[in-house]
Amino acid sequence: MSFGVKKELVELFRLPLMETRTARLLHDAGLTNIASISTASREKIEARRFQTDTKEDQDVVDAQFIIAEARKLIQLDLGVQILWDKPLTGSR
Repeated sequence: MSFGVKKELVELFRLPLMETRTARLLHDAGLTNIASISTASREKIEARRFQTDTKEDQDVVDAQFIIAEARKLIQLDLGVQILWDKPLTGSR
């Protein structure tokens, strides 16, 4: 544990306003790091929240905000601007 957070969740806490419940929901959905969240569909994140039993968990996940913040972090880490919605063209 690091500051009361399990090791597997620590990276997710780089996202602003991250709560333990949200981090656990994302991790359990296979979104275990910032990169996986930045490329996830809104539907994948939202699908996990509807599998929970309590209204509290359903309110925890704002998929669009989480994806946008993850994308900002990726761009800051890499020092580049990424056109997320533009399809990749060409291959090498």
